[in-house]
Amino acid sequence: MWMNKDNLNPCEWGWKVANGNLVPVKCTMDAAPSKLLNIIRCNSKTNCDTKRCTCRKNGLECSVACGECKGTGSIYLIRLYLMDIEAAEMLAVLLTQTTFLLTVTAQHNLTPFGTASQSSLFGSGYKGKPTNAVNPPISNHFSLNICAHTNANTHFNYSAWCIFQFSYGSAYITDITIYYRENYEDRMDGFKLYVTNTSTIPPVGYLCYEDTDPGLPNITQTLPCNQLGQYVICYDTTGSIDSGFYNGPLVELCYVAINGHLQFSQEKKIDANAKKKY
Repeated sequence: MWMNKDNLNPCEWGWKVANGNLVPVKCTMDAAPSKLLNIIRCNSKTNCDTKRCTCRKNGLECSVACGECKGTGSIYLIRLYLMDIEAAEMLAVLLTQTTFLLTVTAQHNLTPFGTASQSSLFGSGYKGKPTNAVNPPISNHFSLNICAHTNANTHFNYSAWCIFQFSYGSAYITDITIYYRENYEDRMDGFKLYVTNTSTIPPVGYLCYEDTDPGLPNITQTLPCNQLGQYVICYDTTGSIDSGFYNGPLVELCYVAINGHLQFSQEKKIDANAKKKY
């Protein structure tokens, strides 16, 4: 009897019937997790490549728990090494994707945040100004009122250039899209595009692009740069021949989009200035 109860079924309280007798039910679970029960350690003082090693005898690899070998040279350590390599590769992919995401989310057309100048002014200087290249419309349609145009010069050692300088210091430039004057690809032939930290001419800095391909270039091109700098310089020393006459190098840009992002502190200044206007 238990607590004055004589109708309890012992088979429901930890007992079972065996050979007509009640015997206690032993534990139905393993004494420890299977991984712990399967741990076998060797203490081999010789090479563990034979079945003299307790681990190899039981079809297991040596591990750092082994007394003498500590798993040295075993597949166990090789697996750990490969896991480290895989983790490093995954981290590299993650960092690359994060960098790309930050670049895309912070990317702007930076041409509104700077000033433009060029090697010479066309005619009286009131038209074909460098500022035309960084202001809409965005097209290849040519007019001296909407495109930048340097003056023609027949000297063979002459160069033509257009410089864009950022007003907020350096910027990281991902790519540059240029819209050259329509129907005059020959004047664009051989041009170069630089990102620099100085306005020195000839340019001293990173050469994003140089037109060296045979034939004439496309008048609309997006050129990757991925470079930090304060100036973007379109530079030409090639020149062209029109109607049998030699024209010195010319820069005739109808629009330039400089894509990238400013430093975080610079963007905060821009946001603050924009709020002041309203």
